[in-house]
Amino acid sequence: MSSVCLLILCGVPGAGKSTWVQHFISFMQTLNDNLGGTMSNNCPEKDSDFGERGNKKATSNHYEVIHIAYDSLIDEELETQLIETSRNHSEEKNESDWKLCRKVIVAFVDQLIEELLSFEFPNQNFHQIFTKTDRVLSILSKNPADCIPLVEKLQIAFDDLVNRQMRKRSGSVRWVLVVDDNMYYASMRYEYFQIARRQMTGFAQVSFPVDLKTALDCNQVRNRHVDDSVIVDMFKKLEMPSSENLWEKHTATWTHKSADSESFFKVLDLIDEALRNPAKQIEDDAESVEESRVICSTNVLHQADIALRRILGMHLKETKESVKSKAERSRIAALCNSARLQILEELRNQTLIIPLFETKELNFENEFIAFLRDKFSQKLTALLG
Repeated sequence: MSSVCLLILCGVPGAGKSTWVQHFISFMQTLNDNLGGTMSNNCPEKDSDFGERGNKKATSNHYEVIHIAYDSLIDEELETQLIETSRNHSEEKNESDWKLCRKVIVAFVDQLIEELLSFEFPNQNFHQIFTKTDRVLSILSKNPADCIPLVEKLQIAFDDLVNRQMRKRSGSVRWVLVVDDNMYYASMRYEYFQIARRQMTGFAQVSFPVDLKTALDCNQVRNRHVDDSVIVDMFKKLEMPSSENLWEKHTATWTHKSADSESFFKVLDLIDEALRNPAKQIEDDAESVEESRVICSTNVLHQADIALRRILGMHLKETKESVKSKAERSRIAALCNSARLQILEELRNQTLIIPLFETKELNFENEFIAFLRDKFSQKLTALLG
């Protein structure tokens, strides 16, 4: 039995993740504070069954939810800075900066779990969480000195976000860390599963399937909406949790029609199940081999997208030097992007298979990049006619 559960949310912007978290937090507060069964006015729906089920849940454990929202950590100022960087630098630089932000947040969550597991209750001197930038900088591949401003900014935001949600409690506490981001690639979610496995905590997920039109409509009324093109692109890349992935077995699905107390109890049951059966450190068995195969496949798709964007960029650079007509360059650019998307779709549907020696070792400088460059050239030639 673990005292910490990672709860990962997965869905495109506008799918309802942040709204769901607010209702879930209200539900959990009602569970903790109103043991008599009186439903809080903030909860989505009054339910006569809440009292009996709530008392049963709350008698032995107290649940504390920490909402780790990426939108709160990467605020509008930082997001603007990253976008500006992307305009003034290469696509590789932009990819690197966004990836750096994600890597830093993952590292801070890892530290947070370590802190929570070390707490002893009742605790008369409940201390705040303070992450350590030196530990994060030591694991970054980039020059640490170049990363310090960004890491420190994220550290301040992370510590403030977490400490505002921490409250002094006595007795048994079960911590639920809700990681609220799009998590559209399985590999993004797997990073957190690796943390859960290393620290032997619970790991669960809630997926938010939604059609593209609904996501775009909901995006327009968000406090911080994103460009529609971003949602469209993310929708194409979205890899929802799969029952074929053994590490994603503790997954619930939320829809707009299931925002009642019963749906939250189902999620809480899932969390309890994950806490009773925390992720185990990896063993050399068939299960771990299967997990590695699935993640390898997911990572290949992600890395192929990055590689194809680089190939596309190099081709357009060459085109700019040889084609003088701006209209023709624009036409070629559109066809290049179509070739890239076709290859990704074929990889996703497994109608295009990367040779085994490519998937085993992703090497952009050798066979992997050469394979994709050849396919890109074939596709583009066919599109150009």
